[in-house]
Amino acid sequence: MKSMNDQILELYNTLVDMANKGDEAGARTYIQQHFSELPEDLQAELMTGLYMKATEADAFVEQAILLLQRQGIETIDALEAEKRKIDVGGT
Repeated sequence: MKSMNDQILELYNTLVDMANKGDEAGARTYIQQHFSELPEDLQAELMTGLYMKATEADAFVEQAILLLQRQGIETIDALEAEKRKIDVGGT
C-alpha cells in the first residue's frame, strides 16, 4: 500500500504532466476522480478556491448584465428622442 505522501506525489506529478500538455479538462476530470484521495486540508483549499472562482465569475456575469441593461435603456431613450423629433417635425 502506498503512503499518503506517495499518493500525493503521484497525483501531483500526473497533474503537472497534464498542465504541461495544456490538458486543463483532463486535469479537472482527474482531480474529480481522485479528490477523495487528497488530504482533507488540501480538499478544503481546493473547494475554497473553486468557490471563490465561481463567486468571481458570478460577479462578472452580473456586471455584464447590468452594463447591457444600461446600454439597452440608453438606446431605447435615444430612439424615443429621435421618434419625438420625427413626430414633432412631421406634424
